[in-house]
Amino acid sequence: MGVVQNSIGLRWERILQERYPVLQSTAGDENVPDFYHPSGFWIEAKAGNVLWGGRIKEYQLAQIKGFQEPVVYAFGMHNLHDAIRRLNQRTELGRQRYLEKHMDIVETYFISSRIMHQVFNMEKRTSKKGLVYCMVKPSLIRNIILDRSFTRMGESIQSAEEYYGFNRGEYSIGMNNGVGYVLYADSERKVISLV
Repeated sequence: MGVVQNSIGLRWERILQERYPVLQSTAGDENVPDFYHPSGFWIEAKAGNVLWGGRIKEYQLAQIKGFQEPVVYAFGMHNLHDAIRRLNQRTELGRQRYLEKHMDIVETYFISSRIMHQVFNMEKRTSKKGLVYCMVKPSLIRNIILDRSFTRMGESIQSAEEYYGFNRGEYSIGMNNGVGYVLYADSERKVISLV
């Protein structure tokens, strides 16, 4: 991951920590998601531009597959357009100061890793370097939350539930104070109280 993406990701993690101080950072441990909540779940923070979303990588999903406790993705969609050109400060401290002044998180979503697996299977791409990934756009998440129709590869899709292969009845889905969520009703109930 490039310096710009790392700096934006770090800023999103700091914002999450400020919003939800009970979250315990796992910074420095690459084997676990970014945060642990003492009630028994993990949070993987993903920042992305509001126009094109956050990137999920195949190895990250594989890494959390064996976790006993739930893992939830926290997407922070930011409004810092043309970030590579604008975020050119030489130090991390300088980049963080710039981000504090010029970048806002304009959309936030908490999404079950169960759903992320389903989305990844339907939306994955392979980069020129052979890295398998998936861009999770805000519109994709809203399609799931609102269960609205959309288009993929010229084909009209009537139901996000059917397309991604999940049962809406098993999830708590909605918006709360501007924060969207799609959380597995059984094991991720504790996350709902966070949002």
